[in-house]
Amino acid sequence: MEKRSLKVEVRAAADDPTCIEGYAAVFDSMSDDLGGFREMLMPGCFTRALERGNDILCLLDHDKRQLLGRTSSGTCKVMQDDRGLKFRCSMPATRLGQDVMELIKRGDLSQCSFEFGMDPDDDDAELWSEEKDERGNYFVKRTIRSVAFLGDCSVVLQPAYQATSVAVV
Repeated sequence: MEKRSLKVEVRAAADDPTCIEGYAAVFDSMSDDLGGFREMLMPGCFTRALERGNDILCLLDHDKRQLLGRTSSGTCKVMQDDRGLKFRCSMPATRLGQDVMELIKRGDLSQCSFEFGMDPDDDDAELWSEEKDERGNYFVKRTIRSVAFLGDCSVVLQPAYQATSVAVV
């Protein structure tokens, strides 16, 4: 499984002060260096994975022992819009849920990540190319066109994507 991170917009909803929501991925934004390459997500790339209907978890730092919600129980909703992969999670009334909410409110936790899998038999799912950055340096770019599997949307400390800001309201 591959994991990618980015800043997420997280808010406490007015009708549910224990709910967070944000973007676990933003389209057309470049990742940090992922070990010799950078990647970009194309609009609509999560359609296939979301149509599978598998259970997507909301976790802290991709740790399955730190569960915040899940789609199968209805405590987490994950959808794709024009901006990217959006999620909304009703936080548990546990110490973990309270701690994560407090850290988000303080700005200590302000970013997210997602776990995904590619279909190795789908040659059109990704495109590799050589690009030039703003300084004229070449780098390898992976453009993701179709994600086959989504495992989680996680609140994390160190994201791979720096695309969005975060807010708690």
